[in-house]
Amino acid sequence: MMERFRQLAPREQMILGAGAALAFLIIGWSFIWTPLVNTVDELRESVADQSRLMVDLKRAASLPSSASAVAGGGADELPLIVEQTARPIGIASSFTTARSEAGNASYRVSFQNTSYALLIDWLVMLDRDYGVGAREVRLQPGTHGPGFVNGAVMLSRN
Repeated sequence: MMERFRQLAPREQMILGAGAALAFLIIGWSFIWTPLVNTVDELRESVADQSRLMVDLKRAASLPSSASAVAGGGADELPLIVEQTARPIGIASSFTTARSEAGNASYRVSFQNTSYALLIDWLVMLDRDYGVGAREVRLQPGTHGPGFVNGAVMLSRN
């Protein structure tokens, strides 16, 4: 192969050498430099995500523990559980009334223009983490558009 290269005219040798150098640069750029830069960017994003997670965990650690609310297990702690769980999710501001009913065994929460998805997530979390189930749910479309509801939920211990 080198013998054939030496048989070429000097001008052809120069063009072939420049083409090989250009091909080497393109291959190096495509298969070495670009993946390295992309990996560094992904790692920076990952570090930023982890930092945000740490901030959220520190905030969560500073919130009052819900273990005290669950430990007693009484229905009289339903207002505390509702308050502690609804506020971080962001639906507590849409509550219009919240009151104990039926001899303090259940707790009724009325709300307006609440995100349906957040409400369902909240109810699932109450059931899963606190043993508080929705005994009666009444929903109507909200006035803020699709995805928002008005209504009331009757909560009690499972």
